[in-house]
Amino acid sequence: MKNFTLIILLLFTLCTQVFAIDYSKSENWAINSNNKLNTEYDVFYIYPTLFKTDKKSLFDWNNPEYNQKAKKFSELQTSIFDSKKVRVFAPFVRQADLTSALDIIVELKKENFDYRLTYGKYGVEDTIDALKYYLENYNNGRPYILLGHSQGAVDLLYALKEV
Repeated sequence: MKNFTLIILLLFTLCTQVFAIDYSKSENWAINSNNKLNTEYDVFYIYPTLFKTDKKSLFDWNNPEYNQKAKKFSELQTSIFDSKKVRVFAPFVRQADLTSALDIIVELKKENFDYRLTYGKYGVEDTIDALKYYLENYNNGRPYILLGHSQGAVDLLYALKEV
């Protein structure tokens, strides 16, 4: 019975673990204009909450509908930079659904708020990982702007405290 309990516990742990995103893979970026030539600076952009469910859920860009929504929204919100000499980097991040995000906003007002204890921690962790990857592999000392909208801005705020 003890071995059975250990096996169940191990399976539960493996099933509930959320793994880090590999930002060296192009499919993990909504926009990655690293190959754009003759540019003067970069924009690192994190999109807002883009979906709502009835249960706590994370944004899954493997879903073709969500993938296209994130890409189109990122392109739309960074389109102001199209005519300029700018490279745009917009990583996919596992943001919380709208209901969870609104719950987090209520918690933000509390003095002892810790995003690591909320469902929003995944978006912040992904933003940290993507920003570190961008800085180490794409930036090369270039000037850059950090741009976030709604939950994306919160992700950037908390990421900046740790990068």
